[in-house]
Amino acid sequence: MIYIPSYETDPTWNLALEEYCQKNLTQFPEILMLWQNDNAIIVGRYQNMAREINLDAARANNVSVVRRSTGGGTVYHDLGNLNFSYISTCTEPEKLDKMALSSYIITALNKMGIPAQLSGRNDMLLNGKKFSGTAQSYVHQRLLHHGTLLYDSNLNLLASVLNVDQTKLQSKGITSVKSRVTNIKTELGLSMDMKTFWSKLREALEPMTEYHLTPEELEAVKEIQQTKYSTWDWNIGGEPNFSFNTEQRFPSGLLTLKYDVKNKKISECSISGDFLGLSDIKELEDALIGTTYNPTDIRKVLDSVSLSMYLGSITADEFIECMFKDATIM
Repeated sequence: MIYIPSYETDPTWNLALEEYCQKNLTQFPEILMLWQNDNAIIVGRYQNMAREINLDAARANNVSVVRRSTGGGTVYHDLGNLNFSYISTCTEPEKLDKMALSSYIITALNKMGIPAQLSGRNDMLLNGKKFSGTAQSYVHQRLLHHGTLLYDSNLNLLASVLNVDQTKLQSKGITSVKSRVTNIKTELGLSMDMKTFWSKLREALEPMTEYHLTPEELEAVKEIQQTKYSTWDWNIGGEPNFSFNTEQRFPSGLLTLKYDVKNKKISECSISGDFLGLSDIKELEDALIGTTYNPTDIRKVLDSVSLSMYLGSITADEFIECMFKDATIM
């Protein structure tokens, strides 16, 4: 097994690095990565962001939000949390024991005097409280198994940004299972800081050769970061089907939008409010149906019609702001 540390704290970089190692470093049958993200919410591949996240709290606390390539629930990362990734060549994924995949981390923690236990479908516990969740993906006979280790994380902020008003959105995606979480440091009354915890965990793991990516490999990671994990299409456009209700008051009146998104396109749309429009609003609703759900394509529709005939003095910018204010986190 080789060891690849990442000292970058940008979630888009670390997720791109994971993907690159999984898909391209196939000369290594086993890879272990340890890494951190600074103030980030990492959403499961098949989840609706707006259902999982308190977007107002995330914005107020400068918490970035990125979608990962694996399933499972939404998690909060900060510099009090350490992430691990185990990548291996695997020809029979149907025979995998998901719990066993975390056993090497459990063994290392136990060697450090931390009585961690495996539980449920993908959790690690201390005194019955969760400090880690894991998820997997499988691509071209390469398995990625990764998870969190809450050591000294801001649990108050975690609770704030993951506490969601469910009335706005009816999700067709997978919802997170709420669990009682704890920090390793607090639960056990430890004094070591995160740097020391990382170092001691590294020592407790089996001996590994450290590998450093070449400049060419780092450029390839950067390309994945820029073309995938930093993009609207991946983070928002990749949302599962959902129905959304949103409204906002502007100087020219109240605008209320209700719409369904299926296969990344608007399938149903209802526009209402006390704006001073002249033409039948159904014409604008019909024009939006079938449009790809992103600001660029929605704006093209708005710019193609006489918007003031439908919405009075409400502008295209205001319409975009209302439609995406609770769905935009980049």
